[in-house]
Amino acid sequence: MPDTPSFDLRTEPWIPATFISDGQEHMVSLTDALLNARDIRSIGGDMPIQTPAITRLLLSVLYGLCPGGPPLDEWRELWDEGPFGDDITDYLDQYADRWDLFDERTPFFQVADLRTEKGTYSGLEKLIFDVPNGDPFFTTRLGEGLQRISFAEAARWLVTAQAFDPSGIKSGAVGDPRVKGGKGYPIGIAWTGNLGVLICEGANLWQTLLLNFVGSGLNPHGEPLPWSDDMPAWERPQPTALATPGLDQEHPGDIRRFHGPATLMTWQSRRIRLIHDDQWVTGVIIANGDQLKPQMADSHETMTAWRESEPQEKALGQPLVYMPRTHTPNRAIWRGIATFLPSGAISGEQPAKSKPPLTVDWLNKLELRGLLPDIQVRMHAYGVTYGSNNSVIDEVVDDAMDLHLHVLASDSDDVKQCFVSAAGMADKGADICRFLASNLALAAEIPPDAWRTQATQQAYAAFDRLYRNWAAGIASPDQIDQAREQWRSIVRTTLNDLGDSLLAQAPPSAFIGRYDTAGTLQSAGKADLFFRSAVNKLTAAPPIGTEQDNPPQDNA
Repeated sequence: MPDTPSFDLRTEPWIPATFISDGQEHMVSLTDALLNARDIRSIGGDMPIQTPAITRLLLSVLYGLCPGGPPLDEWRELWDEGPFGDDITDYLDQYADRWDLFDERTPFFQVADLRTEKGTYSGLEKLIFDVPNGDPFFTTRLGEGLQRISFAEAARWLVTAQAFDPSGIKSGAVGDPRVKGGKGYPIGIAWTGNLGVLICEGANLWQTLLLNFVGSGLNPHGEPLPWSDDMPAWERPQPTALATPGLDQEHPGDIRRFHGPATLMTWQSRRIRLIHDDQWVTGVIIANGDQLKPQMADSHETMTAWRESEPQEKALGQPLVYMPRTHTPNRAIWRGIATFLPSGAISGEQPAKSKPPLTVDWLNKLELRGLLPDIQVRMHAYGVTYGSNNSVIDEVVDDAMDLHLHVLASDSDDVKQCFVSAAGMADKGADICRFLASNLALAAEIPPDAWRTQATQQAYAAFDRLYRNWAAGIASPDQIDQAREQWRSIVRTTLNDLGDSLLAQAPPSAFIGRYDTAGTLQSAGKADLFFRSAVNKLTAAPPIGTEQDNPPQDNA
């Protein structure tokens, strides 16, 4: 019999990393990713959501090395000096037995003796998210791609499964008292799947990690955040088929179960064992792990925005309950920009209906102390939309926009209002285009639905690029007044061009016009007149000392 294989994540290459020096992607180990973080532009994976899953794993190593995160006054020193060096290696070596995928007692993120009553296991389609269950032809993974994968790829999918695995019936693990009839009935999606993940990215991996390395001393009133007994999974006892005592709780009002970011970034939502033939991973057992509901984790989870939930308040009998904001597929990140800008002043205010990620509030505290560098960053949104009772993955969200760090971290109400009003102006501009298309169709006596849809899509496609470029060009909060006027000009020009295009596509009959049943003339000329008037009204500068008329409300 061959020896049991070994794949130590500390030393074996398994993380795809794009290097600054040559622009090429190379596989690196966990240790190399951290030690060379300044030379790595970004990390990737087989699917977009592998990036946040692996990034959160790297961050949890930093939290293990520096419990509670960095003190405010030490953050800039870490930024300037770079990775912790030998401290990282020494820390990982303390838990050497926890990093091997196939350790006989403590395999990484797995349970060594996990098994079902009948000794069965599942195919790789349960582990690989881009293989739809029941639809094997709708994937690029055919043939051997479904039969076996390398240890490196298995490691990436293992980390991703613990973060984003769907709900649904799982394998019934022997020793789990929750199993009924050989099945593990649903306990919910894996922890990170509840979130609309937002990651602030810098020019290299080290900057990205530091920008998201939140310290527990964040609380605006001066008290530390309520993190307690916070540690990553490898510092806790090796899990078994049983739920972990003290972690698996069904009482959302008890915030102690969240502990802090290191706990949540490595939360063992599933019990997993990789099946292998000593050279390849060929199957998997995925059973239920530690259940965790997302209510009221807003002081512990750092990478998502939050919204107040009245239904949850009624259900839990709590006066204030926050739920994570999730991303909406096909809705650009800039259209919900208000959700990830700092929350502003706290003293004397009523509880907010929404809260930004702790990451952003942390950056705001660094900004107020003059610790942030003058750089441009990328706010990257990741998320998953689940379907069929959360048992399958329907869509993956992967979107980003660039902002200057001083602008992102500013808690100025004027800055926030500028971005929100600009996004609202784009929404109203798309509405105006839709109305023009509808009126042109009415004048030509043709069905309007296709015209309206096309006009709306064209408007958002135009504004998408323009808004991103406009926002990225604002280098300082002091430029907001200038930026506001610039955006009005951009919208005015863009809408007039879109209107010209829609009129050019209208059939001749629309220009001839017709009388409707009420005896009113409907024509392209009349539609154009209404359109230009609406554009002028939308883009007119408000009176001095007033805000934009009817400022749009965030509806992300």
